[in-house]
Amino acid sequence: MSKKIKFLAWVGIILSLSAALLFVRIHANNGLAGDQVHYLIMSNSLLQDGDFDLKNDHELERYKSYHPDKLDTHIPTRQFNQDSPKWYSLHNPGLPIILSPFVATLGYKGAIIVMVFIAILLLLLTYFWTEKVTGNKKASFFACAILFSSFFYLSLAGYIFPNLLIAAITLGALLILENKNRPIWQLFLLGALLGIGPWIHVKTLLSFATIGLIAIIQILKIKKTWRNKLSELSILIVPALILIALFEWKLYEWYGVIFPNQTFAGDILFSISPFKSLAAILFDATKGLFINNPALILILLGLPLWFKQNRWQLFRVILILGPGFILQLSFLDWWGGWSPSGRYLMDMLPVLIPAIAFIYPFLKNLWLKIFTCILLGLQIIFSLIFIFFKTPWVWSGVSNPVFEVIRNKTGLALDRILPQFSPELHLKNTYSGVFLTLFIIIAATLLVSGIKLSRQQNE
Repeated sequence: MSKKIKFLAWVGIILSLSAALLFVRIHANNGLAGDQVHYLIMSNSLLQDGDFDLKNDHELERYKSYHPDKLDTHIPTRQFNQDSPKWYSLHNPGLPIILSPFVATLGYKGAIIVMVFIAILLLLLTYFWTEKVTGNKKASFFACAILFSSFFYLSLAGYIFPNLLIAAITLGALLILENKNRPIWQLFLLGALLGIGPWIHVKTLLSFATIGLIAIIQILKIKKTWRNKLSELSILIVPALILIALFEWKLYEWYGVIFPNQTFAGDILFSISPFKSLAAILFDATKGLFINNPALILILLGLPLWFKQNRWQLFRVILILGPGFILQLSFLDWWGGWSPSGRYLMDMLPVLIPAIAFIYPFLKNLWLKIFTCILLGLQIIFSLIFIFFKTPWVWSGVSNPVFEVIRNKTGLALDRILPQFSPELHLKNTYSGVFLTLFIIIAATLLVSGIKLSRQQNE
């Protein structure tokens, strides 16, 4: 295939994705609820006042053009009260800075378009990352199609939350990290991405610090002169340090603190049991990953295959994602607040998509093919219900609107037997414990089956 045809093919794919995601965003519109308004207020404050002091924005109710009701201030109460001369948001300023030029031109619609573009960028980076890991273009396309069809991905595309952007930056950094013959400009870009991360969300500090440390070790291990090593280290570290130093400066200027956990919702970390929240995050009927996106459970089947293919690469991925994921499990707001379901998981989920791609060559097995088709079919049905029945966002502990549609149309009350967790992580339904145990057994079985498949590769 010629370069021109490849280019036109990619243009066609991007345009098709844009049309599809814009349709989903417009047709299944959940508005500018939740934290979205607060990111817009920050962008408008930057445009109109040149700062992120939001006190006058709230007093003048500048948000009325896109949010008609009285708005909560979303300021950290540790640092600010009604009498404080300035108010700074508990949300990070990185996303509002990125959105500002587009908000200045097109208003809040500009921000929505940017978020659709970020969703497309994430999907493309997921493809490139998956192809890098597996070396299989068809398998990578298959795995990314599963991500694209997932309820969690579609429900976030076009909404003003930082999660898809965090995932895109993480994938960009990992692609550079895995490039052994990276040019100098990629080292500079990697350093810049690592420095940008905390501006988007402080939760990136753990994972991005790990990426930076791995990159430094890689440079030190390369057989080059110390002069070349020091030059490469400087190109990597300087942009990261500059951006992080600016972040710390503003953190102290605005909030009077040095450590980010002293603001930005740091008061609800380490508030719940990670074991309970893990079960809810994976299997809750309303907010759970594998219940709402059945085909993504194939990740568990593919992880042993990834380990067999490149154990050190998978170890690096786990080392990068693990600490942040464990920290997330202790977060009181385990379900993501008033927002699309699964938004916290989308920070890291695309990084694990190669695990699904490793399954692709094994789909010659009839039973595995049937199992995969059933999971993917259910996932597509759930996503189509979300789109065409315009299911709303809900709080944790509330019945899943997708299952409500199924119950109303078919009489199948799935949500009454599936595991249902309250915000406090208490099981609500009579049969929740039984089905939760069943799903855990299924998950464990998939992991064991993945180990058996990995052994077949050597036979």
